[in-house]
Formats: sequence, structure tokens, C-alpha cells
Amino acid sequence: IKPIKGLTLRTAFNMDADFTRGRNYGYKYASDSTVFLVPGGNQARTNSTFSITKNNAFRYIWDNTATYNKTVGDHVFTLLGGYVVEDFRFNSLVGTAQGVPENRDQWYLDAGTGGSQSVSNTGDKLTRLSYLARVNYAYSNRYLLTASFRRDGSSKFGESKRYGNFPSVAVGW
Repeated sequence: IKPIKGLTLRTAFNMDADFTRGRNYGYKYASDSTVFLVPGGNQARTNSTFSITKNNAFRYIWDNTATYNKTVGDHVFTLLGGYVVEDFRFNSLVGTAQGVPENRDQWYLDAGTGGSQSVSNTGDKLTRLSYLARVNYAYSNRYLLTASFRRDGSSKFGESKRYGNFPSVAVGW
């Protein structure tokens, strides 16, 4: 969007969503000296196994910037300012059981041998808010100056220091 000459407003919203469900059935099997040979011995699965996995992940990033360009004679200025918002959530749930009846259509962990069931649950979350600014200056298309500043706030930073400042300056000719 260009509301006035030299000014450009930009917004971008990006989202990733991943909702995965899976199940895996493993038949029990025995091996003899001719199959499943591996260094150190033969492989065998003495009990049938069944596992269920459920993963949910969601992330969005929203960028908002304003850029102003101005040329006065041999002087060219570009000013940029904006902010970025990010949110991420992830949850994983995995259940397993052993001694499940031999049936590939198995759907329930409770069908396994009593006490063989296990469940693990992990996850992560992140929130971030960043402010950014940049000034570009060029004289006679030969001498260049860039100064930028970014202030990031993140839930991953320590409780006592939620924000960090990141300045930079560069010159060229």
C-alpha cells in the first residue's frame, strides 16, 4: 500500500499448521540363524507392539513495516520501521503397548498386556515481539551509510531479561 509518495506500508501474515496422527502395529516374530542376522546376534520381537502418535504444531508470524524513500539532489534516504509478532505451540503425545492381539486393525492401547502401556508427552511454545528500524543514506550514489536497530522480546529469554537490543552500523564507498 502506498498512501503517499515515497511511503510503502507492508503487512505479511504467515501461518504453519501441522496436525499429525499415526499408528503403528508390529507383529511378534522369532528368528532363526538364517534371517535377520546382525552383528552381535539375531533380531526378534517376542511381543507384538502397538503405538499411537499425535502431534499438533501451530505457528504464525506477522510482519508489519513502513518504508519511506526520499531523494534530494545527490542525497538518497530510505527509512524503515516496523514490528514482528510470532507465536509457536507444539504438543506431542505418544502411547505404546506390548502384547497386543495380532490384528493390524488394532486401535486401542488398552488391548495390550496389562502394565505394558506407556505414554510420553512433550511440547514447546514460543512467543516473540520484535521492533526494527533501519536508515540507509547514499550520497552521489557513492558514499553509503546504513544504521539499523532491532529490539527482540522472546519467551525463550530469561525471566529477568526478556528483551535484547541489537544495533549495527555500516559504511561503504
